[in-house]
Amino acid sequence: MYSAIYGGFNQTTIEEEWRKYNGDLELIRNIGEKGGYTCPFCGSNLRIRAGNVYDRHFAHWSGTSCWEAKIQEKQIEKYKRQKKREAPTHPVIRSFIYNELKAQESSHKGVYIQHGVTAKAKERWTYYPDLILTIQDKEIAISVLTNVTPEKDKKLIRSIQKQNQFYREKGLEIVWFVEDREQTLNMHEHVIHLWASEVDLAIETAEDQKWTTFLKKLKQENHYSIFNVFGYVPVNDMDTKVKSLYYVSAQEEYVTFSVNRFILDGNTEPYQGFVFNEGYDMRMGTALSIGNLSLKLSDTALEEWLRNDFQKQYEEKLVSYIETLEEKKKRKQEEQQTIEEQKSEWMKHEKEKHGEHRKKRQESRHTNPSPDNSFFARETEMLPTISKVESVYPQITEEKAERLVQKIYKGKITAEEAKNLLSYMKSNRSFCHKIEWRRFLHAQSLYQSYQMRSYLVDIEYLIRENRM
Repeated sequence: MYSAIYGGFNQTTIEEEWRKYNGDLELIRNIGEKGGYTCPFCGSNLRIRAGNVYDRHFAHWSGTSCWEAKIQEKQIEKYKRQKKREAPTHPVIRSFIYNELKAQESSHKGVYIQHGVTAKAKERWTYYPDLILTIQDKEIAISVLTNVTPEKDKKLIRSIQKQNQFYREKGLEIVWFVEDREQTLNMHEHVIHLWASEVDLAIETAEDQKWTTFLKKLKQENHYSIFNVFGYVPVNDMDTKVKSLYYVSAQEEYVTFSVNRFILDGNTEPYQGFVFNEGYDMRMGTALSIGNLSLKLSDTALEEWLRNDFQKQYEEKLVSYIETLEEKKKRKQEEQQTIEEQKSEWMKHEKEKHGEHRKKRQESRHTNPSPDNSFFARETEMLPTISKVESVYPQITEEKAERLVQKIYKGKITAEEAKNLLSYMKSNRSFCHKIEWRRFLHAQSLYQSYQMRSYLVDIEYLIRENRM
């Protein structure tokens, strides 16, 4: 058995007795032989057994085992299977936490700490936390996680999710402690990198809620995102909900706790979050102190100082951030002004070229007035005879004209097609409004032959006339 009653009313475990008597197995056996330990279920005397085959445990005297004790033993085996993956430091950390909380039972009314399997063996739970802390009518599931590696991370994720769901369904709050060697911080970028299992281990405490309220107020007062100000580039959409991860490190005679608070950056790989600071270490008595019907899990005074320090950093970086925004805005305005000047210069140049072209066309008309001259053909709307125009410019539909415009944009129209389009536009002036002016101007640079540019300049002239 895992637990026993000592002295008629104090419930204890084999681990507690082992530590209490500094591993004096002979003394513990003598206490059991003289009736010092009794079964919490049937009241029968218990003895201590320890050997090479089985771990140290309480056991009924031969022939006096009870049904409830057998159920507990079976559930203990289930719990051991669940914890088989853990490192050797796991029971050490669990014991330190248990002892610290056990010491607070006498100073807090309604506080009671038990090993999870001892407390819930009768109910035959699917999963057991390492410890269950009862504070009046509230229960808190406390579990320690060790031996987390990339190879084992995927196997852990589903297990942790199932445990969290199971404990919540049972009405328990959840607290996880992770071996501190797993944390990965990059304070240059204010990033905490996480494994998928750590995402499921993050919890929201009362102190986290204070941080969330603080950040919302900070944004309302200054109107700038903390992520932008600190140069953090989100991978996903982010809110300002703060969560925390609690790490624990075991030494020979004590354990230390540390906390990192962050805003999770989505729930997809790569798993990361925006972290406020490097976190801090806490003594076990501070981390596990009980107040307001819960574990404090924080140094209240230090947390207040950290919020003030974060606000100071934010305000300092905000000045630099606003200056950077102003510089970018100014640079963009200068670039836009340069573009406008270049555009104006280009328009002036094109206008001059258009004037020269019209002058050459007029001179050509006087020196060579043949009806077959291409310049003459493009001005046939001024002549009373229409049949010759139709013979040079075949009639096209509006749909065909739209396709030809698209070919202009792509730099693929031929001289013959440009000539047909010009004829259509002279007969259908409203079509000029369907041409995207900027795309047309840009497309002209795609053509180099004099004949093509001549047609395009004429089309440009028509567009300008009908848009004014």
